[in-house]
Amino acid sequence: MNSPLCRVAVLGAAVLAVSQGARHLAAFVAERASVGWIAPVGNRELSLGAGTGSPVRLAALAAVAMVVLGAALWRGAASGALPAWSAAFLLGGAASNALDRLALGAVQDWLVTPWAICNLADLAIVVGAAGVLGSFRKVTEPTFTGPLRKWT
Repeated sequence: MNSPLCRVAVLGAAVLAVSQGARHLAAFVAERASVGWIAPVGNRELSLGAGTGSPVRLAALAAVAMVVLGAALWRGAASGALPAWSAAFLLGGAASNALDRLALGAVQDWLVTPWAICNLADLAIVVGAAGVLGSFRKVTEPTFTGPLRKWT
């Protein structure tokens, strides 16, 4: 698993699996007990209400976006310009939400926060996006090539 692309594939698949497993666990728990921070809700809109439409149309839009974005992320991870984990979190989270949309007709959000109701796939996408943004920041250490001079 030395290749960045292999790391993206394996970690992305793990994000997908954990997100789907958490969705099933949240549904199981919600059926049997009342837990304040778990409330399964079907989200038929695109991210943050950015669009509505039939589940098939939204899934198709998500698939096109994943292919286009996935190619750019894959290339960035392969070149080392982007951390592999960041691409994996973005792609794994997007794939999990797309799978929900195809299988259930809506993304299954279940994690209640003070700000929004989301799921682990949404959180993975946010973390992955933060990694992408962080990769644009270039940190350079100051280098001194000559003797230090005292300013007077």
